[in-house]
This record gives sequence, C-alpha cells and structure tokens, in this order.
Amino acid sequence: QAGRALYLQRGDETHVFHLQLRRDKARPAWDHESIGHAVSRDLIHWQELPVALRKGPKGSYDDSWALFTGCAVEHDKTVYLYYCANHQPADRCRQSMCLATSPAGDGIRFTRYAGNPIIEPDPERYYSIHEAPAPFRFHAWPHIDCRDLAVVKDPAGEGWFGYVMMRRKGQPDAFHSACIALCRSKDLLHWDVGDPCCTPNRFNCFEVPDVFELDSKWYLIALTGDVYGQSER
Repeated sequence: QAGRALYLQRGDETHVFHLQLRRDKARPAWDHESIGHAVSRDLIHWQELPVALRKGPKGSYDDSWALFTGCAVEHDKTVYLYYCANHQPADRCRQSMCLATSPAGDGIRFTRYAGNPIIEPDPERYYSIHEAPAPFRFHAWPHIDCRDLAVVKDPAGEGWFGYVMMRRKGQPDAFHSACIALCRSKDLLHWDVGDPCCTPNRFNCFEVPDVFELDSKWYLIALTGDVYGQSER
C-alpha cells in the first residue's frame, strides 16, 4: 500500500496514524484498508486507539482501494489528518487529497471535511481525471496521480506549503513526468496548486515526499523506483 506512517507529537505522547490491512479475521471487515491510530510515551510500548478513518460509502470520492496516508498537523488545538482518496468508477482511478479533522484537541474522533477533495491536479499543468489517461507506454496503473501530501509551515509567512505527487503534462513518458507539485494554503483547508518544485527526470515512481529543515538548510526526500513498469533507460 502507498503512504507513510504519520507521527504527531502531542505533549509527552507520540501519535501514529498508519495504513492497515485486516489480518486477524476476528476484526471487523470495515477495519480493512483504513487508517489506524496508536499512541506511545516511550516509542516502544504502543496502545491501539480507535480507527481514525475508514473508506467512504460506495460512490463516494474515497470508496476504492485503501485510504493512503498523507500527513498529520496540529494547529490551534485542531488535528488535521490529510489522506489520499481513491475512487475507481470505471477503467481508472481518481486520486485526490482529502482532509479529516479532530477539533478541540480530541485527536481521536475524526470527521471528513465537507469541502473534500481539497487538492486535485490543475489540468493546465498536470494530468487530471477530466481527460484521457496519460499516454505513457510504461505507466502501468490507470490512475490519475495525486497523493502523499506533506505539509510544513511557510518559513517566510503565516501560511503553509504542501508537497504532492503529480504528473506533468507535455512529457514523453512516466520517467519524465513524475514530479512533486508545490501547493500553498493560508488556513490548512483551501489549497492553491502551483508549479512542480522537484522534477528529477530519473524515476517512473517518485512519491511520498518529506520536507524538513536541518542546520538552516531545507531538504526534500522521496521514495523512488520503477513500480509503474520499467522505463527504457
């Protein structure tokens, strides 16, 4: 499954939100492909908490495959849990970034944001669900790439930066199209999709970005590979 474990520090507690598949048949079927939640005070012993989020009802924007993880942010006592929704009504999958929140510092009970999806590819710059799939010989999956949101505060202002995996238009193959798009928000709810901020031109798969500052320098790291099929390079 795609995504990362999301860690959120709240006081002396570390919370983790993670993808989970139902292994124990004693667990209810609706726990399958959901976002699990656990907490620890020492990073060794973990207490399982109620499932943070499950797939939506049939026909909704997040009813297919698993809920892919994105990131978790706490701001003004509200926990923002970002995730990638998958919806596959026909021959391909619509991926979009969505949001669930837990207000008043609860951090356990999450509610889907009424304005979902909050981020989708801009069809002027990226391949989107509103047109034919990208004509890539080595792009094996019939979905529209939009996943793996990483959110950090804008160091130069009061807003936020978001980094999302998308695919650039006008590229000859999956190898050149994979990129990380830079998005911006003032309130963690409404996001503007900007230009690519990282275009390696080296990998068919370039996803799960993480962005952080270390010793006054900013770093972006990401998962790479050829899971979409080998390129000719």
